[in-house]
Amino acid sequence: MARSLSLWRSPFTLALAGVLALAAPALVHGSARSDYERLLARVDALRLDGPRPTPRPQMRRVAAEGETLAKRHAASGYADNALWQAATVALAAHRVYGQKADRTHGIELLEQLVRRYPSSSLAPQAKALLRKQQAAASAKPGLVAKATPPAPVAQSGYQRLYIDHVTQAHQGADFDFLAGCRGADIPRESH
Repeated sequence: MARSLSLWRSPFTLALAGVLALAAPALVHGSARSDYERLLARVDALRLDGPRPTPRPQMRRVAAEGETLAKRHAASGYADNALWQAATVALAAHRVYGQKADRTHGIELLEQLVRRYPSSSLAPQAKALLRKQQAAASAKPGLVAKATPPAPVAQSGYQRLYIDHVTQAHQGADFDFLAGCRGADIPRESH
């Protein structure tokens, strides 16, 4: 018994225990890169369209994971990307399920990204999406934005000729009045 107590008191054992205690969180969570790759895999697996979208609680968990990753690895280059992924998932949940709380959460995450990482390459995109979401959130429900009038149709000139006579890509993207004027058919392989 006395021998086992002295083993615990040795400097080597105490140092080893200290190193293991410090390394334990890193072993559980992994590196910023591996955590971010796991987050991306979860985001890519979300179904946002179709008859059976990913359930809202699962989308909220993925957004929360992105936010947690950004806090855990705040000094890494992955933190701003994690906040961006979390915000877009929260906003996608709002788009799919129409819950105001999801939009609010997405806006908060975008604000964090812009505030914490102003020099990030994602900051301009985040600011633009933030303005768009804030405008949509402040709009009165049921109020439809004014539709922009259609562009005037060209009455003459090349634009009119293009609109009336250029065929679509699958038809060769050529003037329709030239079809059949070249003699023999041109096989597809000769292009």
